[in-house]
Amino acid sequence: MGGVAQGVRDPLGEGTPVGQPGSAPSARPAVDIEVVTAPIAGEARQAASAALELAREVANETRQAWEAWSVRDRAIIGGASAIGLIGGAVLGLSLPAWAAGAVTALVGSAIWLPCAVWLAHALDAPGREALHLPASGWAIVWVVVSLIGLAAQWAGLMGSGKGGGGKTSTV
Repeated sequence: MGGVAQGVRDPLGEGTPVGQPGSAPSARPAVDIEVVTAPIAGEARQAASAALELAREVANETRQAWEAWSVRDRAIIGGASAIGLIGGAVLGLSLPAWAAGAVTALVGSAIWLPCAVWLAHALDAPGREALHLPASGWAIVWVVVSLIGLAAQWAGLMGSGKGGGGKTSTV
């Protein structure tokens, strides 16, 4: 029997005695998953509860801010949002390479700018005092950096013939 005692049952409860003909190794793990995951599940529930509470607070604050606007202002904001959504979808579908370049430039600069500021402060870089700007100042910096990124992204498209509207080859 290969050293396995006769009549020993599968510890996972499969019903086939271990070492008997027809008993194949089980694909199930040999540990009790619930014992291992119970502490993690408790922490996950706490994290999910905190995230849900945060989402409720943000939704409530957003609702209050929205209701503070006049009906006219809400119509303008809603209409502008709809036009932006439709226009972005049309441009993204008709000029995907250009849209990808725009998203890369805009989102990329929004990601690396705060990272660079944090790094400058973390390393006590000289001149970091100049990085204390109000939100409007950082918005201007972001627009300028994004425009530089757009120029770099789109210059590559114009030179490569991609994206419709660039140079095309006649091969």
